[in-house]
Amino acid sequence: MAPVPLSEMPDLREAFTGSRKNFIIIGHRARTDALFSLDDLPGTGGRWDGLARCVSASILLSHGVRKDTSVHLVLEGPPDPPKIISVSGGRAKYMNPDERSMVAYLRRGLDTPLPKRALMSVNVSPGVFVTRGGLADVMDLVFTRGFVLDENGNSACDLPFWRDTAVKGEPLAFYLSDDTDLMEEERSLLKGKGSTFISLGPKVLHAYQAIVLMHSILDRAEQGI
Repeated sequence: MAPVPLSEMPDLREAFTGSRKNFIIIGHRARTDALFSLDDLPGTGGRWDGLARCVSASILLSHGVRKDTSVHLVLEGPPDPPKIISVSGGRAKYMNPDERSMVAYLRRGLDTPLPKRALMSVNVSPGVFVTRGGLADVMDLVFTRGFVLDENGNSACDLPFWRDTAVKGEPLAFYLSDDTDLMEEERSLLKGKGSTFISLGPKVLHAYQAIVLMHSILDRAEQGI
């Protein structure tokens, strides 16, 4: 696998710009090579177990795939950050929901040397890409209305526009942190880009649980419920 510029990979550009729903998860400790044990994802993987659950929650249904959704994992852990793993629900194949299989599926290509120049990418498998870049790059590429799922945000239930958004088919981006809070510079970056901080309830949820709830809100809006 030879890295090429994102501009030469139309499938990857579609993953960033062609999906109506985009979930971006920041993995602050997630390893950026494949040298970790599939039997110890929380420890040696830097909480890759949580990232795998987020991908499953974002993309997979009980007997299908959300073809209108993409997920982007921003990996900030050692030894070679930052990297982005992108999964396009409209193109990805052969995914299994269990954590071990999902991580094995996603981490292919992490050991392919990527130049330090941003936005050089490798196509790992159908609909799955590894790109040199970080949170700011994802925000520039998705470039759509952004919401940060954060326990201290305003209640999502108080925002009246979900149904109108669903009817219009407006693309949306949802940003989440892993099991650690967003860093101050990340919050400043998200706020500076005009992102809205929203909460999904009074309890602190795991990131993958928040994704499931957000999908439910949008699904119901699409059905006019």
